[in-house]
Amino acid sequence: MPLTREQCQVPVGRLPCVAPQGRDGCLQAGCCYDDMDRTTPCYYGNTATVQCLLEGHFVLVVPRGTVAQPYNLDSVRLASSQAGCEPLHASEAFVVFRFPVTHCGTTVQVVEDKLIYENQLISTIDVQGSPRGSITRDSVYM
Repeated sequence: MPLTREQCQVPVGRLPCVAPQGRDGCLQAGCCYDDMDRTTPCYYGNTATVQCLLEGHFVLVVPRGTVAQPYNLDSVRLASSQAGCEPLHASEAFVVFRFPVTHCGTTVQVVEDKLIYENQLISTIDVQGSPRGSITRDSVYM
């Protein structure tokens, strides 16, 4: 399902999407396409994106997103502390991970005729205070 216009409103730093050339390939990869942008027409939207590449790697892109999201982008990491599981790229707008599908704590389930791969991301919670204070019971967001 294509991303909405709102999800494609990236405030700063469009990040090029790993996708085949052209509009159709870009949209099929779960990215946004802007034919008016000559440098980055295909880019990741303002939503978490997971891609499974044919060579056996995941690309996981986490945006800063809206202020309503509770996580602190600067602390986002994969739950596994295995070497090679660190972010590939981090900017003020995105954190990007790229890792083999069998690494970084990935679990695999077989449900009927499907393989389901799961992984956990962890971050600290970005607590927004108010004049009356703030209450939080957890400091970690998964």
